Formats: sequence, structure tokens, C-alpha cells
Amino acid sequence: MHTEFYRDSYMPNHTPAFGQRVWVDMTKERAESYAKKRLEALKAHRRVIPSEEEMIFQSLFESIYHDGQAPDMAVTGYKEVQP
Repeated sequence: MHTEFYRDSYMPNHTPAFGQRVWVDMTKERAESYAKKRLEALKAHRRVIPSEEEMIFQSLFESIYHDGQAPDMAVTGYKEVQP
């Protein structure tokens, strides 16, 4: 878990090594993917009222995306396979 983001250095010219983890800006697509996974987990534990599903998804999305200012971790050379 990474908690002290203020200690991170901005290095726009850094070329990460293969497999290195780097923080990147959150994209809408990644935020939607994370929100869908969290919603599915909540539904699996019966913590979602069906009529509130869209509202919960939007709340999760906004809490993850933060207008693109939230960090996301990427692993250099790794591509996530979509099911």
C-alpha cells in the first residue's frame, strides 16, 4: 500500500525497466473497470439494492477517478487481458 504520495518525484523523462511499477494518471476506462469490479464484489455479498445499482456505480467511479487526478499503478511491459 502506498500512502505518502507527497514524497514521490515527478520524472517525465524516466524510462522504466521492464516490469517496473510506476504511478500514472487514472483514466476513465480504468476507473470504470475498477468500479465495475467493486460493484460486482458488493453484489456478490448482497450489499446492493438493485434499484440503487447505478447510483452506487457512479459513486464508486467518482471516488476512484477524481477527475483524472487519482493515481493508478501500471507495470511496464504488462498488458491486462480483457475477458
